[in-house]
Amino acid sequence: MVALLLALSRLTTRGWTDPGAYALLGLAGLLLAVFVRADPRSPRSLLPYVPLRDRDRLAVCGTMFAMGAALLATTYGLTLFVQDVLGYGPLRAGIAFLPSSLGLLAAAPLAAHLSGRMPARLLGGFGGIGCAAGMGWLALAEPGTHYVTGLLGPMTLIAVCRELAFVPLTLAAMDGVESGDAGGMSAALNTMLQVGGALGVAVLSALPAQPAFAAAAATTAAAAGLVLLSRRGRTPLRGRALGERQRAGSPGSADRTEAAADRRTGG
Repeated sequence: MVALLLALSRLTTRGWTDPGAYALLGLAGLLLAVFVRADPRSPRSLLPYVPLRDRDRLAVCGTMFAMGAALLATTYGLTLFVQDVLGYGPLRAGIAFLPSSLGLLAAAPLAAHLSGRMPARLLGGFGGIGCAAGMGWLALAEPGTHYVTGLLGPMTLIAVCRELAFVPLTLAAMDGVESGDAGGMSAALNTMLQVGGALGVAVLSALPAQPAFAAAAATTAAAAGLVLLSRRGRTPLRGRALGERQRAGSPGSADRTEAAADRRTGG
């Protein structure tokens, strides 16, 4: 992860012809291959392989990766747009982003409330579509765009819909994961989100503002469609704690017991 993120950082700051970035990418690929070979055989493996066998859970992780890439790239691009194109100073730009922060604060408890009443895939999917709509709205911004009519609306829409998407998607990814795997699954999900964000900034920052926002909108819309088609999260997640241990004899419990036995015997 360190090698990969350093490579993406160099591509962003030094351009796509930087040989050091590609050397780091090669190193990241080599280390990843070693990790994939060694980690499943370790009695203290970092990744929770039992829950990651679920394709729908992997689809949720992929959606978080794509949405993380689009959202962080949008935030980064918008920060540059309001200062370099609209001419906002740093203080004015910071104040311009305050409604987004308020939208996040207001939407978080709402998303938690709705997650117990709506299927996670619907809430997460429609939240992603709302984010895509906000990014598409930002793609219409021009040098003379007024803050209230061209920026306030899409920024607030993205902030609110981001929470409406991330909260149920996180719950859906963690649903049914045993307590022994909950830490690893949570870490894997967060890693997907953060690495996706770094990749999104590296790729989309090379584009002008409007095409970058349009690309982010398309990426988010595609990720939302993946969630809506997923089988995971078809029912509301009522009264289930994250990392709740499954009952003895359940498929997840059996898989984990088998995995533990394989590790002890080297199978």
